[in-house]
Amino acid sequence: MKSDDMAKSWVAQMASQTMGIILQTRQEIEEQTIQRMEESDWLRMRIEDLEEEVFALQAELENEKDERANLQSHSNVIERERNQFRDCWFKSKKKIVDLEMELNSIKKSDGDASDIKEITT
Repeated sequence: MKSDDMAKSWVAQMASQTMGIILQTRQEIEEQTIQRMEESDWLRMRIEDLEEEVFALQAELENEKDERANLQSHSNVIERERNQFRDCWFKSKKKIVDLEMELNSIKKSDGDASDIKEITT
């Protein structure tokens, strides 16, 4: 009987230890699950933050592209105006040079005519 009692006691002790191990393991698993859920929630929020940031950066990029296109358009207009002004300036400069040459020619011919009048008189 003593051996039966000892066996029962040993079985009860083993069952108690096993139950303790099972409960401890279950608690550790629950803690890990909670920790993983918290990490998952944090990661989900981080992903949402990053997605919002990507969306904002894409909008900013589109604005920058629009602004760049607008500046390029203005630059093209200014370049055309500058070329037109340059062409006009060159034509005016050529006209001035031509007029100066004509004036010099007239002065020379007037001078030659004066010289001829002086010689004949």
